[in-house]
Amino acid sequence: MKKFFCYGLLALFLMACSSLPTHEVEGRITAHETNKVMVETYWRLIGRLSMRNDRESWFTSVEWRHNQAEDYLILSTTLGGVVAKLRYASGVIVLLEPDKVERIISEQELESLLGYSPPIQHLKFWVRGIPSPMLSVQFDMAPVGVRRFLQDGWRVNLERFGAFDDGSLPGKMSISKAQVKIKIVVDQWLG
Repeated sequence: MKKFFCYGLLALFLMACSSLPTHEVEGRITAHETNKVMVETYWRLIGRLSMRNDRESWFTSVEWRHNQAEDYLILSTTLGGVVAKLRYASGVIVLLEPDKVERIISEQELESLLGYSPPIQHLKFWVRGIPSPMLSVQFDMAPVGVRRFLQDGWRVNLERFGAFDDGSLPGKMSISKAQVKIKIVVDQWLG
């Protein structure tokens, strides 16, 4: 169960179709776009997440709630059963398992469960279509409507951008590093 939850957390970024209307974005992000994303203190994402590595793969539904204090993720089966809940704030990861047991886990423990180190502190930026301000970034050439960049060895591919609160957010995200591939498809952005 713990392993499934952890994979769900990391897979939090692989999905197929999205119902969001799309529009074109440039490969590079402007300062204006970055500022618009950074000032959003509360947002919610509802979608699907998948993860695959050289040993296994899995698929889950995800609800991600972000506020200034923490990120809260609910991972569920396609039938609606909750697999796990996770809170991340100030470098602390709290796991609430289906049996209602809540415990703090370290990034090292999460890495040990998953077999790789997930980019937890950067995902909240990537999923909103911008590079993490904590890392250097290298942009890749991409077709119109797609944004690609590399940070900390993770290749981030963002597409299906849709209008949201005077800005644009991706409807599909793929992240990969070595044998790990994570995809998220956003069904709905809420503010």
